Amino acid sequence: MNKFDKIAGYASEKKELSDICKLIKSYDEFSERGFRLPRGVLLCGLPGVGKTVLAEALIEESGVYCEKIDFESVEENDISDYLDERFKEAVKNAPSIVFIDELDKFVGDPGVGFHESYDMSATRKILKAINDNVCDDVMVVATINDKGMLSAALTRSGRFDKTINVPLPDLEDRKAIIDLYCRGKDIAKKVDLKALAKITAGFSGADIECFVNEAGLCSVLADRRYINQEDFDDAINKIIFKSSKKLKPLEDKDKDIVAVHESGHIVAGLMLNGDNVAGASILPQGSSGGHVKIAQCNRRIQSKSEFINQIIIALAGMAAEKVFFKDDEYLGSSSDVEQASEMVTDIVTSGCAFGFEYLLKSDRDPFTDSGISETRLQKVENKCDEVLNDCMLKANELIESNMDLVKKFVSALKCNYTLTRDDIMKIYKRETRKRKIA
Repeated sequence: MNKFDKIAGYASEKKELSDICKLIKSYDEFSERGFRLPRGVLLCGLPGVGKTVLAEALIEESGVYCEKIDFESVEENDISDYLDERFKEAVKNAPSIVFIDELDKFVGDPGVGFHESYDMSATRKILKAINDNVCDDVMVVATINDKGMLSAALTRSGRFDKTINVPLPDLEDRKAIIDLYCRGKDIAKKVDLKALAKITAGFSGADIECFVNEAGLCSVLADRRYINQEDFDDAINKIIFKSSKKLKPLEDKDKDIVAVHESGHIVAGLMLNGDNVAGASILPQGSSGGHVKIAQCNRRIQSKSEFINQIIIALAGMAAEKVFFKDDEYLGSSSDVEQASEMVTDIVTSGCAFGFEYLLKSDRDPFTDSGISETRLQKVENKCDEVLNDCMLKANELIESNMDLVKKFVSALKCNYTLTRDDIMKIYKRETRKRKIA
């Protein structure tokens, strides 16, 4: 078994890195034909997706000498000399790899815009080390959270020839990762690992490891040898909802409002997003009184109708409040409205789902004024209002046509405070059967 086989999921990324390993191992053969190794390979992705693990597998599997750059162990004034020494050592031991983990920590502040945090001095030092030690059989491998943190001078051909984007794991990858972290642990037979993969949409590999470990800790605290479904349910509540059944519940009136609100989200999610409702809670966390987790679509490209459905789901909590509490208005839906508004603006102005006339571009001479005309801006705002209002009407209709189902979820949430995916699907299937019989 090679090093890549020990990494769960990420088949395409592992294949690309495995091909690079083959090139390193056969360098003598193809160098005679006038070719060289890629000068640099950049692994880019969100924190926790496994960039460092993949890079280390590449280094180990290649079997060549590796110089690991550790900026934290060097004084700032000594960095130039340190880099030069490390690169020279790599050249002396070629074919070799120079590994720089978390390059963004050196060139700038991760999470802050490129123009605000970009450290030109640090970039010059790296460029000088690369330029002064150019060698066809030395390859630089680096990891970074955001490629936008790097200057074009670093990412151009001849510096980092290859960029491998490491995304969040999709459904199949999550299944493989969960299976890996559950291996060797006492898992109850009734635990559905496929269902766990579904409710962990949006989790990184590191998140999944923490999730499985949290479930194990729950089983230990409950004096159980086997990790059962309840342990995974408790773990998902703590990680997704940041809640525990032991937290202080809401007051009765607040509990009614929050249960109605979250039930609206649940029903809209079930009607518009299949069985992707992963869980719900009315236990307070911070300023939020409750939460519903909807597993996100794994596809990178979504249709206009799918995007509209997400907006309707976001507004369904407010819609449920309006239907149930006709004589009063509550202000707990501000974050939902803000989320829906952002999605509407995105689909109208960037996605061009309603036509190019709503694309936010200048109506004036671009050489004299780069601003947006008042006419176009007003037109865009009117269209966003129209789409938002239309989604709100659809959310209202959806709640009113499924009142019995909403009431069932309201009762279940008020009684249990937290509903797992299994709880939600049982209620949904039971009510669906009743409708068919009626």
